[in-house]
Amino acid sequence: MHDSLYLDWFLAALPILAILVLMLRLRWGGEKAGAAGWAVALLIAALRFGAGWQLLAYAQLKGVLLSLFVLYIIWAALLLFRVSDEAGALAAIGAGLPRLTPDRGLQALLLGWALGAFVQGVSGFGVPVAVIAPLLVGLGFPALAAVIISSVGHAWAVTFGSLGSSFYALVAATGRSGEELAPWSALMLGLCCLGCGAGTLWAAGGKRTLRAGLAPLLFIGLVMAGSQFLCVTQGLWSLGGMVAGLAGLAAGVAWARWQAPRQAPHAVEPAATNSHPAQAPHAGGGPTVVGGSVTARPGPAQQAPHVGGGPTVVGGSVTAHPGPAQQAPHVVGGSVTAHPGPAQQAPHVVGGSVTAHPGPAQQAPHVVGGSVTAHPGPAQQAPHAVGGSVTAHPRMPLTWALFPYVLLVAIVLVAQLIPPVQDFLGQVVIRVQFPELATAGGWVTPAEEGRTIDVFGHAGALLMYASIITYLVFRHQRRYTPGTIRRIGRTIVQRAGRSSLGIAAMVGMAVTMEHAGMTHLLADGLARVAGPAFPLVSPFIGALGAFMTGSNTNSNVIFGGLQQRVATLVGVSPIIILAAQTAGGAIGSLFAPAKIIVGCSTVGLGGQEGPVLRAAMRYGLAIVAGLALATVAAIYLFSR
Repeated sequence: MHDSLYLDWFLAALPILAILVLMLRLRWGGEKAGAAGWAVALLIAALRFGAGWQLLAYAQLKGVLLSLFVLYIIWAALLLFRVSDEAGALAAIGAGLPRLTPDRGLQALLLGWALGAFVQGVSGFGVPVAVIAPLLVGLGFPALAAVIISSVGHAWAVTFGSLGSSFYALVAATGRSGEELAPWSALMLGLCCLGCGAGTLWAAGGKRTLRAGLAPLLFIGLVMAGSQFLCVTQGLWSLGGMVAGLAGLAAGVAWARWQAPRQAPHAVEPAATNSHPAQAPHAGGGPTVVGGSVTARPGPAQQAPHVGGGPTVVGGSVTAHPGPAQQAPHVVGGSVTAHPGPAQQAPHVVGGSVTAHPGPAQQAPHVVGGSVTAHPGPAQQAPHAVGGSVTAHPRMPLTWALFPYVLLVAIVLVAQLIPPVQDFLGQVVIRVQFPELATAGGWVTPAEEGRTIDVFGHAGALLMYASIITYLVFRHQRRYTPGTIRRIGRTIVQRAGRSSLGIAAMVGMAVTMEHAGMTHLLADGLARVAGPAFPLVSPFIGALGAFMTGSNTNSNVIFGGLQQRVATLVGVSPIIILAAQTAGGAIGSLFAPAKIIVGCSTVGLGGQEGPVLRAAMRYGLAIVAGLALATVAAIYLFSR
């Protein structure tokens, strides 16, 4: 009897074990490993647990509906992000933040933590790491620290990021209402927010930076966590991450401006230097600065350090207004805002970034291994990029940069809070009624309605409306270059295509296991082994799911139903356990190998993913351990 039970437990766990081995040992991608796990689940369900072909067919149809429900949000969220990014909105938001403060810790909080949360709120799929890490390197952060800061900083916003796709997956996988799950999920993620902020400061400069940044950490963290809690407890689940990130950016900017008069220049970042024609260091050149900033206005016929060039900066920043007959600024590993005059060469940048506004009859900016936002004038060459990136469009004011996201908030509020609009959008709904299903072994799945999809009122549809309006507005403003639609489409397919296949396969595996009774059997085994200690393990299960699949959405799909069943069997609050599941999954995603590879590829650490993964895992596991203790405390205080 016991041997048979142990064999059943092993076989029930085999699809999940197959995914773990294939992804961690053989390094398969999520879509291939998910398909293999799905196939294993189908075979075991049919051959061992008595699932007939009709049961399996209905289960797959339920999986299709659940997958479409989640993927509708994912693809539409990525569309809004790309439409905004192609116009330069994100670059405009990110460009102004580093200028607010010379403090390294606060820069890390503003970019890696607050801006990272905002980017996660509107995109996901590793985009925050890909966007933020190069910005940090341009400010002089080491490449390893840049990847860690951007990975740790945004992780707390994953559940309600990507317009709530992970949270919607948890709702769909467990059958619980969002109103039940949102408050505890937001509380758990609020604790993670503070943990991620502390990790960001530690990665930026160790214990000293953490100690110096405790005040802004608490201020910005409480604003972000509180904003997310208020937002999601009002039913605005798709806006939680984005609104929290925006609130954090506002709080961070306010803090930086309040602290600006009190801040002395940092020891390794010399104060800004104003250089005029009479002051020309070495060989009649313009100013040179390492790790600081310079505002340079050399006069005519003047030479700066490198081959008669304009101001040169290594690891800092420069605002340069050179006169005629000069070469324009050069920058290595820093950033430059350059306004060269006529008959000049335009700025050059190596491994940093440049915002360039060259005048007429000039060459346009060149960039090697960095990035440039270029606003060339008439009779110019277009920007060139070697191993970096270039975006050429008119300068975008911050108000217009925020327009797509303010528009989305307005659309969601109108669609959810005005009944006539809600009724109008809800006229077309996909719904399927499923009959009662039973295995040969006696496991019964009651008759029920599958996941409904409100075609025009779904969160994905609201994202589509915001994307279309944003595109039309920015196109009217001439902010797009030729081929924009093709680039947007290609990027969306590249980023979301493979991950969508992985999500669909893992959803198919999860619903197969659920309908065959395999999930219940696993839950029973975990309940017997863990017993009262299960709340301590719960966040680590969520983290494991995200680590092995690269996605909190997948983790919620695979383990959401399992955790709920174990909580019921053990006699603790399923709501608190599910909050620990999705919070653990959010943090576990920060050290998922797929995200680490993305981050390393953007800062020149390709082939060095191992050390980065180990470092990220230390931060992630420390935060999950704190979350586990909080889960135990919550169960003890509120579940008895």
